[in-house]
Amino acid sequence: MIFFHGNAENIAGRLDFIKFIAPAFKAHILLVDYRGYGKSEGNPTITGIEEDASAAVEWLKKTVKVPPSRIVLWGFSLGGAAALSAAEKHPDIAGVVVESSFISMRAMATDVYPWMPVAFVTDGFDNQKIVSTLLVPKLFIHGDRDTVIPFNHGKALYMAAADPKEFIVVRGAGHGDALVVAGKDYVEKVSKWIEGRFR
Repeated sequence: MIFFHGNAENIAGRLDFIKFIAPAFKAHILLVDYRGYGKSEGNPTITGIEEDASAAVEWLKKTVKVPPSRIVLWGFSLGGAAALSAAEKHPDIAGVVVESSFISMRAMATDVYPWMPVAFVTDGFDNQKIVSTLLVPKLFIHGDRDTVIPFNHGKALYMAAADPKEFIVVRGAGHGDALVVAGKDYVEKVSKWIEGRFR
């Protein structure tokens, strides 16, 4: 599994989460810091994040020799865009988990800054467009009290997505606390979906 973290994060901030889910999901997990994040050199850009996400998949496939059918991508928040971009470039992977992510950069800007002219907002990270044609299995997870990326974004992604797809709504969860709020139920549902990719 490759885990792509959110904005203003780095892999160190996700270690507790990974240490918890790795044994539960019986998975080896690769964490990636995009350029300009954590100790990675360079400056963050939309194109750079997409390239870094794809490069992580390429590294697993070509250097570590992991068959693509054994690779699951998991993206949280901004990482959802990274995971979807990589999945689009590597449609032979086993599946992709999109947690608490957004429709597109433009849609997010419209929600957060409704007064801003659309022409000033990038049309990058068009997640809704990608999921509509992406045929790999997709699992969407979103808290219904998310105040950072509103729940309607996760629901819209699921509704727009091509099959196969599933959606886990975490009642009472905000942005980044789905595991804490749902606990065992979260682990069981996600584990079942992941295990289903390898039957």
